[in-house]
Amino acid sequence: MDERRKAPREPILENVTFSLNIHEFLETKRVEAEADIINKSEGGLCLKTPFPLEPGHVLIINNNEIGLVRWSRRVDSHYIAGIIRKGKINGLSKD
Repeated sequence: MDERRKAPREPILENVTFSLNIHEFLETKRVEAEADIINKSEGGLCLKTPFPLEPGHVLIINNNEIGLVRWSRRVDSHYIAGIIRKGKINGLSKD
């Protein structure tokens, strides 16, 4: 299997909160949920969460970082999702 990641992942276990806007019919709902980061790199994160994330969701993580859900799959009672880091809020650089 070819490795597609540009940067190596480091295992980590860190709890975070995230928020996103969900569009349903004629209304938009803001959702807040928790997740565990199970690994991370300069370019992305892997999250484990009970919330059903979908590719294309834009997340605000810990109120300071923007992430884009690249993929998500259900595993038992939770979801594992790959997140592309898009940058810090307020123009701050990435970690």
